[in-house]
Amino acid sequence: ERRPPHHRGAQEAFERAEAHLQRGTRDALERAILLDLKASLRRGQRRFEESLKLLQRAIAIFSLYGHHHRAGRSLVNMSVVHHYRGKPEEGIPLLYRSLDLINPEQEPRLLMCARHNLADYLATAGRFTEALKMYRQARPLYRDFTDAWTQNRRRWVKGKIVRGLGQAVQAESLLLAARDGFVAEGIPYDTALVSLGLATLYPEQGRTA
Repeated sequence: ERRPPHHRGAQEAFERAEAHLQRGTRDALERAILLDLKASLRRGQRRFEESLKLLQRAIAIFSLYGHHHRAGRSLVNMSVVHHYRGKPEEGIPLLYRSLDLINPEQEPRLLMCARHNLADYLATAGRFTEALKMYRQARPLYRDFTDAWTQNRRRWVKGKIVRGLGQAVQAESLLLAARDGFVAEGIPYDTALVSLGLATLYPEQGRTA
């Protein structure tokens, strides 16, 4: 198997960590944290089934020991794996579960990401009214994080939602703002994705050129 150099280094680091854990405390919670982190590596390697199995094990341990916030975090991670494997709708029930577990005082950004991703996945699934409700619930959290990364994604997801609700003019404005923001951030991949969204919006308005 040929792997990117950073993946090889990460794999070696996890092997060392597992060896230390085996020789050391063998603490179950430390193992669950390791499993959660290792799942992110497997996701990056596009070994999605392995990633999901690791997260399932981590969630089971966290839940057993009453670490509900960490279980919620792993549920969010699991939903992202489904998104990467092209099935974001499978992440929707996981995100709803995570909202009951995440401690907003402990990690408010995690709660914001969970609500944001849920709005995004609902919109992708064509559940626009439900997505709008979730977006509105996330608005106070969006106001707490004014960084460009967050605000560009906020505009992007709202653009998707209002487009699905038939508000093409507002959708175009939001998607253009998100695209320009990604350009300013130097993020070409997200710039391309938003541009594709605009490219499918314009023909609906007869603006084929």
